[in-house]
Amino acid sequence: MQARSEFGTAAQSESTAGRGNPGAGSFKSKRPLALIATPDLDLWAQLGPMLEATCSLRHADSLVTAATMLKPGTRTILIADLRGQNPEDFAPISASPHKPVVIAIRDSASAGTVDALMLEGAIQSLVDSPVESAAMLRAINDAARISSTADALSAVTSPSSGSSGGDEKSGKSPALIVGVVVAVLAAAGAGWFFMSKGSSDTAPVAANNAAAPTAAAPAAGKASAAAPAASLDEVLEKARLAMDERRYIEPAKNNALEHFRTVLQLEPGNAEATEGLKRLGGLLIARARTALDERRFDNALAELEAARSIDPNDQRLVEVDARLDSMRAQTALAQIQATLAAQNFDRAQTLLDAAQKDALLPPAQLAQLSKDLDNKRRAVTVGRLVASAESRLASGRLVTPNDESAKDAIQSLREAGASAEVIARLNNDLNQRLLAAARDAAAKGDQAGMQATLAAARENGVSASALNAAQRDMTAAAQKQQRTNEDIARFAKAAQDRLASGNLLAPANDSAVSNAERLRLLDVRHPTTLQVVRDVRARLLTEARARLSGGGKPTDAAALLDAAESLGGDSDLGELRAALASAQQAAAAAAAAPKLPPLKMTRPPKPKYPASAKGVEGWVRVEFFVTPQGRAERVRVLSSEPAGLFDAAAISAMEGARFEEFDSPDARLAVQRIVFKPE
Repeated sequence: MQARSEFGTAAQSESTAGRGNPGAGSFKSKRPLALIATPDLDLWAQLGPMLEATCSLRHADSLVTAATMLKPGTRTILIADLRGQNPEDFAPISASPHKPVVIAIRDSASAGTVDALMLEGAIQSLVDSPVESAAMLRAINDAARISSTADALSAVTSPSSGSSGGDEKSGKSPALIVGVVVAVLAAAGAGWFFMSKGSSDTAPVAANNAAAPTAAAPAAGKASAAAPAASLDEVLEKARLAMDERRYIEPAKNNALEHFRTVLQLEPGNAEATEGLKRLGGLLIARARTALDERRFDNALAELEAARSIDPNDQRLVEVDARLDSMRAQTALAQIQATLAAQNFDRAQTLLDAAQKDALLPPAQLAQLSKDLDNKRRAVTVGRLVASAESRLASGRLVTPNDESAKDAIQSLREAGASAEVIARLNNDLNQRLLAAARDAAAKGDQAGMQATLAAARENGVSASALNAAQRDMTAAAQKQQRTNEDIARFAKAAQDRLASGNLLAPANDSAVSNAERLRLLDVRHPTTLQVVRDVRARLLTEARARLSGGGKPTDAAALLDAAESLGGDSDLGELRAALASAQQAAAAAAAAPKLPPLKMTRPPKPKYPASAKGVEGWVRVEFFVTPQGRAERVRVLSSEPAGLFDAAAISAMEGARFEEFDSPDARLAVQRIVFKPE
């Protein structure tokens, strides 16, 4: 099922603004990034308005997609819809090196799976379905707190010193370059990149004249902001809507032709986009015929050239072209302008040559059109290369593989005559990402990878001072990690010591639970943290069970269960919660019951020493009910010494005892110890 999101664009803009160089700025942003992973578009539509004032939002239709959207250096909160999911479905998130703070949405069917993941440290907070606003906002606040703590521990491993310099001084992200491309030539969409590879056996939409990614003249790159990178499903939905509303080739940047081509850039060979372009080509040719009949030449030519850019070999074009040939003098200028707008550059050159040969246009006008053709062709080439460089940067193909890296694309931009500003910003982005990759390698203990990446950064022109700063940061990060490991060992020992001494909840700042919580804040996935949390939680449940079965105070058991839930969910607490509720009800009933005077015995029990005892002394402790009439009934033995020797005599003696009558509709429970001695 597909649906449009009314807040998706804003969310994407926020996320794109944070893309590019991960640095100190990304950790200081006022609003964390919340990535909502759900195939349920109704849930996405519910959570968007609920959270858009608190977080920058992005949407993924699955956990697999969400894992690919996690980026280093970004404070990410992952809201994972785990309804109907299995533990294996969560594997892409667990395997990601960019660990988000996870809020899980669960229902009754998935409670066991979710709580098991939480106990393993993979999930930090829970929200039950249906989602309530208050619960979700509480979870977001908790997640932001954990995220901020994690940022504080790992900030020195981020490329802060390298990335903040160039970007913050200029105030512009490298992602702005794509916006330059989008601003001017949006009519053709994004399919030309893979079409221009020149394969003659590609589908019709891959012909040489197919449109390029929208590009701007180099001079326009100084002012335009980057467009948000939309997901495949979002662009497809925009294309469907544009077709429904008959926005075939207009307005610029928001028409069916451009959206379908953008889909093919994101996923070459996408069946729906390919079929959509085929259908659109037929519609445009039909509209061009109608416009010619009505002598609306500008409209006819625009639609005809747009159709030609989809499939230049469409046989339906032959008949329309024949009609145009009969009107060449009237339509020469409009035809050339239409082919330029549709970025059919080879056809534009053919039409220019014919117009010059037949003197259909003045020489000055022909010269200007030739100049426009050269400029537009160059702008498309630059735009394609910029898009390629940005894509390779985003996917981590920085200096490898050969001829397919961001470094290669930037070199091609130099050769294509791109502006110095465009090249400088992309190259700066590449350098910052190289330094970030070196930091990541250092954090993982990959010394060879770190040295290779630093060497690539040095070869690409990173200054010695920047390299030295990066190495200092990596050294500081290693020292910081060492201190974190020492803190983990210290708090783990403190937690185990408090367990041994029975100090589960007290003192509040140095109990087994408080030390386990400190471990979770330091590194929730560390093996030591996971083991300590399991031990503390198991002890909490044991103590709560003992309180409930031994007649302890319900408030003590409740505190133990609450602490256990805070450390790992509540899927295994159902039985204990039910027992706690019963104990609380019983305590409330006892507190509300009227106070009766103590029982007063008027005839004590007269035990008869049994002959079978043969001089042995002993005792029996019995429990019984006293009726309002003062009789002892339902006598039973609680304990005795020697066991069983005096039990029958004690029961008989207690049944003969009498008590003072009292005013109550119910019998009262009592206990008596009866001693036996030989006469």
